[in-house]
Amino acid sequence: MTGINTYDSKYNTMFSQANLMFEKDEDGSLKEFTKQILKEADLNITDYTFESRDIPINDSLPNYGPKVKILTFTEKEYRIVMKHEILKNDGSIETYEMGINSESKGTVSLFTLSPILKRAFSTGETICIDEFDISLHPLLVEHLTKLFNNPILNKNNAQLIISIHTVDLLNLKLLRRDQIYFVNKSNKTAISELYSLDELSPRTSEDIRKAYLQGRFGSVPNIIEEACHA
Repeated sequence: MTGINTYDSKYNTMFSQANLMFEKDEDGSLKEFTKQILKEADLNITDYTFESRDIPINDSLPNYGPKVKILTFTEKEYRIVMKHEILKNDGSIETYEMGINSESKGTVSLFTLSPILKRAFSTGETICIDEFDISLHPLLVEHLTKLFNNPILNKNNAQLIISIHTVDLLNLKLLRRDQIYFVNKSNKTAISELYSLDELSPRTSEDIRKAYLQGRFGSVPNIIEEACHA
């Protein structure tokens, strides 16, 4: 039975696990995979460096004498630098470095997600990510989703379960009807109902995105426009 890993939209848990996997990338296969993901995202990143070191966190504890054994706990400090290549006016190419803290949230999210994806494709595990589309371009969300439908890359049938707000994945050329689910929350009972697009039996040729925005499948807010009062 394959494992299920759940991550929140802030990538806190994912970031911790990703750093551990980057540390253990002895054969460089993860680095090559990550560089390929960054390249496909058109982020102008050609390479990166990853360094880590232990930081003792109990150096300031008092000295209790030689008979008292003090356990030494450590934290990790990471130095991650992205390498960009730019084309100058004279036609030459210049490489410049930027710390990951200076990169956009989308770049950080994609970098952090890369080892999670690679492990999933290797183990066949299921990944659950809440608000997957935060800080990611809709086309990039579509690209990453399509990776799981690629039998050459996803040989072990890894699964991706995500919640999103973008409607760009509502496309029957990209996903099957049984792969698309809606969550509709009642404004009276506050109870959320989960149901698949397949249950609604849309026509094969139907524009799912347009039908959803028109409210035909539910799961859309009932926006009430009221005049503003001074």
